[in-house]
Amino acid sequence: MHRLSLALVLSACALSAAGCGGGHPHSAPLLRTVTVPAYAGFPATTIVGTYSASACNATARAYLRDARLFVAHSGAQAAYSADNYYLELVQDFADFQAHSCNPATLGRALETGMTRRQRAALVAGLPSTMAQKVRESLDGRS
Repeated sequence: MHRLSLALVLSACALSAAGCGGGHPHSAPLLRTVTVPAYAGFPATTIVGTYSASACNATARAYLRDARLFVAHSGAQAAYSADNYYLELVQDFADFQAHSCNPATLGRALETGMTRRQRAALVAGLPSTMAQKVRESLDGRS
């Protein structure tokens, strides 16, 4: 897989999702739909979610797990491509958006679960759209 193609997948995902929500309980459950476009033989995935703190925390932990794998399999020391891990990050990020999670929830998970160097490598390896959202979630502390 090529980095440009991955960036296109992420851009389409970001455009369909309109960013992360405020992360606060709504007076009535708001359903939010996020679509991850089809890519390389994988069908499009539609995720429907509503805000809940437990769903946001679980999704942030999933993103952290996949971010660690992405970083471990990126760069000159990698034995093989990080593309599969990147696609998992796209899916995790869409899930995070569908649940209207507060970006700070993701930032806290990354700050406690990754070193500063790992966070920097993560942001450097992501296409600009997701990198910007991750930087925002870290609130400038990475």
